[in-house]
Amino acid sequence: MTLKRAIKLLLIYTKANQLISWEYRFNYVFRIFRIFFDFLISFVFIDVIFSQAPSIYGWTKPQIFLIYAIYQIINSTLSFFCADSLNDLDKDVRRGDLDLILTKPMDSQFAVSFRTIYPSNIYRIIASIIIIIYAFRLLDLHPSLVTFLLSFISIVSGIIIFYCFILFTAASVFWTMRGEIVDLVVTIFSTTRYPLDIFGKKASYIFTVIPLIFIATVPAKVLLGKPDILHYFSPIVAIVLLITSRRFWHFALRHYSSASS
Repeated sequence: MTLKRAIKLLLIYTKANQLISWEYRFNYVFRIFRIFFDFLISFVFIDVIFSQAPSIYGWTKPQIFLIYAIYQIINSTLSFFCADSLNDLDKDVRRGDLDLILTKPMDSQFAVSFRTIYPSNIYRIIASIIIIIYAFRLLDLHPSLVTFLLSFISIVSGIIIFYCFILFTAASVFWTMRGEIVDLVVTIFSTTRYPLDIFGKKASYIFTVIPLIFIATVPAKVLLGKPDILHYFSPIVAIVLLITSRRFWHFALRHYSSASS
């Protein structure tokens, strides 16, 4: 499937899901309200923590705001495009809906990953960008164009890494027939909304191997003007995982027994 066709299908999916969301106006407005309420609760939580100390393991409150916003951009971008698509894969297998998906004239991984899109996540991304600008002002940061480019590469790499792990766990449904493992992975990755350095050096090594540290901590350090060697490994890890996860998807798909067979 060509890139042009993939973009065209994404636009169609986005428009279709936006129209579906507008059919339930109250739920759509409530979802937007919940987005901003989540941000408010998180900021109150961070403010309470830093009321007791000016910094934690060298991270100040504005820096925590920055890394939290970066995590939200990564998580919201993934939710925008994938939403419940991969999380509902177990239901598709049990009900036989996956048969219909696989018969569509498009790449099976693309069809499974991006069929459900939540456009309302764009508000979470916008709010996150506003918070990053606010954090820049508090920190008096003036990143160069090169810094923005490097951080953008790190953020895109983080999105790919996050997606690959969800795909890995979602594909396990062909053996487990349950999708709770996807929720578990999302919960584990939610820890990256805070700098993983605060868990100590030993934990940092574990997070590097997993590799959770590439999700938000590495991009935040780039924007703060103190990138480490992990930044250069971030796109490499993303590419390796993307190739590996795609191969695993096709391997897992060969173990799928059609509901009609």
